[in-house]
Amino acid sequence: MKNRQHSICGTYVALSPCVIVVCGIILWLCGGSVSAQSPSIPQPQILDFPSKFAIPDKLQRLVIRFTVLPPEQFKSGAVGANPAVQVTGAAQTAGVRVEPLGSKGVCNLVFDKPIPRGLSTIILTYQAGGKTERKECVLNVVETSFSEQTTQAFSFIKPMFGKSFTLETVLSPTVQALKNSLFIAYSLGFDQKEEVPYTENFVSPLIPGIARKVALDVLWKHPQTGERVVLLNRIVDTEQTPPECTGTPIVEMLDVSRQSASKKSPVKPGTLEFLVKGIQLNYAVPVDVNERKQPPVPILAEINDVEITDMSADVTFKTNLQIFKGEEPDPKAPFVVSAKTVQANGTFDNGAFTITVKLRDLPKLTDTHLYSLRGVVALNIAANVLNRKASKAASVKASIPVSINIPLKR
Repeated sequence: MKNRQHSICGTYVALSPCVIVVCGIILWLCGGSVSAQSPSIPQPQILDFPSKFAIPDKLQRLVIRFTVLPPEQFKSGAVGANPAVQVTGAAQTAGVRVEPLGSKGVCNLVFDKPIPRGLSTIILTYQAGGKTERKECVLNVVETSFSEQTTQAFSFIKPMFGKSFTLETVLSPTVQALKNSLFIAYSLGFDQKEEVPYTENFVSPLIPGIARKVALDVLWKHPQTGERVVLLNRIVDTEQTPPECTGTPIVEMLDVSRQSASKKSPVKPGTLEFLVKGIQLNYAVPVDVNERKQPPVPILAEINDVEITDMSADVTFKTNLQIFKGEEPDPKAPFVVSAKTVQANGTFDNGAFTITVKLRDLPKLTDTHLYSLRGVVALNIAANVLNRKASKAASVKASIPVSINIPLKR
């Protein structure tokens, strides 16, 4: 038995290296097979998910875009969804879901209902290869109210052809959170609006003659999707700048035969005429824009764009004339202002008015005292400037007071 055992033991010892070699080959083959069937999974990642996000309360549906990697681990569904979403705060009532966009891991986090004002926290977790990535976003839904100054500024916008306009606004403290995503959009007679980053002192480009209406918005733009929410808007008719009467009236005397005489030259009572000069019409106002020049410049109205519609005496209370005897009004020599006793007409040449004023039925003077006619003659002047490009006109109507102090003799 000992020899057999020894023999058996010897045989065992002799076979032991073969067994080891065979086991090693088997283990190597098994190891290679396991490695091929279970490749390593990359670290899970959540990209482009903002840590803070502010939106206006007028937004009806919120989308936040992000990317998960590796995309193959994405799983939708009410149970076992990957990524998983947890919401706390005001947004809990809005309902949330994750929808994939293609096969590269891009996803939309969607709230299909309006989110109440206030703060919420959105937590995303994504799992891959037994590891977890976690990201948080603080969502701030703000009340989109504006200051009274801002709403009034919107109400008083007055765009004019050939000019720019200014919009001065002040954001409320709550809307300040949206400032980086606010824009001003405007349209100057075109369907498509131009957008510029929000500024509290917005100055528009010059308004061309074709822009009969100007549209202006203050809007919030989603930084990821470009979705727009209009917070303030106005559409206004563009107006034409009217001409302006300028200058200082100068009185130049005429006698009844319409011959010139020096100022304050004594004339016979009954009928009195004098010229009024020195009044100009500033008609060269903007009507369009020359966009061929850089920067663009206004195109101004010309003399053939002017229409004079009135040069007459204003015989209302604005005209007040009295005959003075020395330095006191003479109650025995009244002068009644009417359309018959005070008349005016004139000419317009190269922007300047020359108006003839005729006074009738002056009372007769009976003694040798020094008399004078003093007071104010008011002149009505009205003119139009036609904007031919816009087919619009603007007018000026002015009652210009002319002071007189004219010596009279009997």
